[in-house]
Amino acid sequence: MSAMLHSPSVEDTLRLPQLHFEQLDDLPDIALPQAHQWLSPRLLAIALSRGCNPTTVIQYVQQFPREHVRRALEYQVEGHRVITYAVDRENVEIIQSFLEYDFDVDCRDFGIPLIAFALLRTAKSRISKLEVIKLLLAHGADPLVIPKELWSSSLEERRNALDSLDARLLPIPQKWCVAKYRHAIDKAMNLTATYYFWRASSHKKYTKRMMQIARAHKMTALLQLPFLMAGQELGSNLVLETVYGHIALNTTKPLVMAFAGSQGTGLANHMGSLLSLPATALDCTYLNSQTALFGPTYGHQGNTSGGPLNNFLVENQGTRCVVCLNEFHNANADVWDSLLGVMDNGTYYDRREGFGQRGVDCRRVIWILSGSFGDNLTYRFYDDHLAQRNPRRIYDISIKPLQDELSELFRARFSAAVTGRINTIVPFFPYPRIADDLLAHRSVLEELDRAQRPVN
Repeated sequence: MSAMLHSPSVEDTLRLPQLHFEQLDDLPDIALPQAHQWLSPRLLAIALSRGCNPTTVIQYVQQFPREHVRRALEYQVEGHRVITYAVDRENVEIIQSFLEYDFDVDCRDFGIPLIAFALLRTAKSRISKLEVIKLLLAHGADPLVIPKELWSSSLEERRNALDSLDARLLPIPQKWCVAKYRHAIDKAMNLTATYYFWRASSHKKYTKRMMQIARAHKMTALLQLPFLMAGQELGSNLVLETVYGHIALNTTKPLVMAFAGSQGTGLANHMGSLLSLPATALDCTYLNSQTALFGPTYGHQGNTSGGPLNNFLVENQGTRCVVCLNEFHNANADVWDSLLGVMDNGTYYDRREGFGQRGVDCRRVIWILSGSFGDNLTYRFYDDHLAQRNPRRIYDISIKPLQDELSELFRARFSAAVTGRINTIVPFFPYPRIADDLLAHRSVLEELDRAQRPVN
């Protein structure tokens, strides 16, 4: 009798059905491409369920109109949405690709929000699970569909909320969160997940226009920026606004950003991947002369080989790309002067060719000048205005006075001509304690994932 009354666990409740091709021995990487003449939600769900190669899945949906793909992802197969099968698959590459199609990230399955399913389902990989949660939140999934008491409070307050919350009194979007789900959430909610939900609830919501630009230019990965740099909300928000504003205007001039503060160097080196653009990162500590950066001028020995920056600009002429010049302040005045033209109007000439050659179109280049220059000012500003600030009130702080100070510092170091070509100076501040805690937590999860992998 007790077995009959036993209610299924949350794990059992959220288990998707096992799907199979009509021919049981069909391999998903063969069966899915064969259906290239039509978009079949069922075949797509089966391929996801059977572990089809991510590249095969992505290439399959790319053949069809965006609206058809969006509808297919929300289509139900055996009572569940195709996108739910994708989340259950837990492949970050597939989820990132599907998010380009603007499906409803707040859709529901099993009677619960998709973000809750991502959190509560049994994970194959702890890291991949968190990456999927981050992607959904970065693309607008509402963190408040899960009661705030379960992720924003202290551990003691969360424990009290488990039984004190009454689902009947919760707002309509949270009424699904009955006691069994609250206890499962408490078990699943770790340090990083808690931070992601808090981050999503506190940063400025992206406008519809920004989302449209991100999808049209395949830059949705950049939407994750507020989740990637704990304690750098002001800088990351400024980068987002600057990049999306520049691309929305479709301007015919290069974009030049200076990342002031050593904490911005890591982001600078990853901007290419976040924007899905070709990128190069060059260290001006070593490439600190015009010849080292661009190569010898025409007629000099070694001219035919060019230089790292020269060759990258020629290979990517006319296309949007990213050039990151790290420790820019370590280059000499000769280098700074050589960049004036190409950073101003995008004019450049391949040094491997002789006089009279056609110019190289560099008007769509995004330049990032990064390094520790300005650390003294950013650290002082942090101590004076941010160190003791409530993180939720961080956007109330204006960084304009700091940007003005940094501009004067740049002008004294690089000349007014170089500084005048910088569109935006983005300050980066010392990392708070939470950044170290999140890094340590990720390392622990990676070790746990590694330990549970099968031994070959």
